[in-house]
Amino acid sequence: MPFVHTTDTVTHEAHGARFTPLANPTLGSADLCAWRVEIPADTTGVPHTLNHEEVVIVLDGQIQFRLDDDKTTLNRGEAAVIPAGHVMSVDTHTAPATILATTRVGIEGTFADGSSFTPPWSL
Repeated sequence: MPFVHTTDTVTHEAHGARFTPLANPTLGSADLCAWRVEIPADTTGVPHTLNHEEVVIVLDGQIQFRLDDDKTTLNRGEAAVIPAGHVMSVDTHTAPATILATTRVGIEGTFADGSSFTPPWSL
């Protein structure tokens, strides 16, 4: 299916944020995944690593992005390129933010405690 409408998607809640898939195998994409993430104000992200490269683009608001030992503020229209195997997390402060994340099908994450997950919004 080449067009994805909001009525075609299932929203997922995780770690205080809302994830809405825009492209994944369920929605007709064989190779790529994309999802919108709405992050409330004062959210502290959960550090994790990914097995594939991911790109995060700030659509609205401002995020504090951590990649390994580096931390920066990203504003609307700015992006982060996250290489596979690096620790990342996203925080917000006094205002909510919305980001777009994209990667390839087969993304898996691993938390600091060694537990792993396959995001349902990527399937």
